Amino acid sequence: ERILTKRGIRIVAKLYLIKSEIREGFKEQREPFKSPENDMLYHLLCGQTRASLREGMLINVEIKSITASGIRCRLPSCGLDAWLPAENITVDIREKFMAIKNKFNGDTTDDQCRTERKDLILSFLKQKTHLEARVISIDKAKFSVKLSCLDADIENHDHQHEIPLNADEFLVTNHPDDDSKSAIQRDLKQRLKNRPLRRNITYTEFHNVSREEAEEKLKACKGFGQLIFRPSSRGLNYLSMTWKMADNPDIFVNYLIEEKDKPNPYAIGAKLVIDKEEYDDLDEIYTVLR
Repeated sequence: ERILTKRGIRIVAKLYLIKSEIREGFKEQREPFKSPENDMLYHLLCGQTRASLREGMLINVEIKSITASGIRCRLPSCGLDAWLPAENITVDIREKFMAIKNKFNGDTTDDQCRTERKDLILSFLKQKTHLEARVISIDKAKFSVKLSCLDADIENHDHQHEIPLNADEFLVTNHPDDDSKSAIQRDLKQRLKNRPLRRNITYTEFHNVSREEAEEKLKACKGFGQLIFRPSSRGLNYLSMTWKMADNPDIFVNYLIEEKDKPNPYAIGAKLVIDKEEYDDLDEIYTVLR
């Protein structure tokens, strides 16, 4: 306290260190040594983390050698050994391997059996030096990786692989809404469903186009006030009209025209109604709104 008052320096911690050094001058201050666990040793020797190599990743491997049981590979990025069992190459090879095994009564050590199995793998490789495979498991104690080239694993249809890092346990990776192909099919069906029927109407300002196509046509016209009559998605008893109300920016207004007193389902109605206003024909509508 006297030193703190005179010099303004706290030396309590330093005094405790001096005291402990006098009492136990040769005491080991470091924490007891512990042998690194498999995960730590794997990281220290290979430099691989979960971000760079993990189960479920799709990687490219180099072929080292071929045996009667599978293919020995090497990961070019880190030099780790990888093993591709014969049953994980293709479904066809798996079935043929079983047939060869049954042919030799289960004796896989027979030289002829081993030769036939090896030739079967060679026929699959066709002088390939690299393969695209999916990481199935990683044995960190043996510094080895197990691979698969099955179509189901490569394509990942069931979404069993490539789980995002730190993924939430409630995350659904195979939700139907995430299927882009199904979404495209649904969108196509909806467009076909809502597409207006073609009408055989002879009039200069009538076009068999959709609303988007009508707006594109009117955008190409200079000024404003132009309009286009077109079929309606509501059916044969209606028509639609797209009117260019202003330009720069372009503003479009779409009207629904109800047809009444139709002589037949495909002919235009004798009376045309827009917001309770009746017109005799398209020409009258065009003259009033133009």
